[in-house]
Amino acid sequence: MKTLKASDLSFLEGKEIIQICIGKYQIILNFTDDISIDIECEFSVLLNQEKYVWVSDTKDEIPFGSLIGIVVNSFDLDIQNNLVLTFSDDVLIEIIASSNDGFESYQVRNGETLIII
Repeated sequence: MKTLKASDLSFLEGKEIIQICIGKYQIILNFTDDISIDIECEFSVLLNQEKYVWVSDTKDEIPFGSLIGIVVNSFDLDIQNNLVLTFSDDVLIEIIASSNDGFESYQVRNGETLIII
């Protein structure tokens, strides 16, 4: 697995979630400026001090509508490429790349550039 550097994702800061697409095995977060994150692994959302977890077979009922319009304030990326996005309104999304061992976990698209983890 390629290890990302934080600078590889700096374009996420200040971007707003404008659309969320929900599939059986994938969630797509579409942001302003032609940026998206396709999530195919376990992730969690901390919203209003309540934690929701999405795993392919068991999914908490995440109130996705509450995520529309929030803006990325910052992000953190660890050595295993687990990504934590901190948003306005005290919302946090944690993408657990290490939970999908051996398979793609998420993709980040910035225009024509695609980063696959």
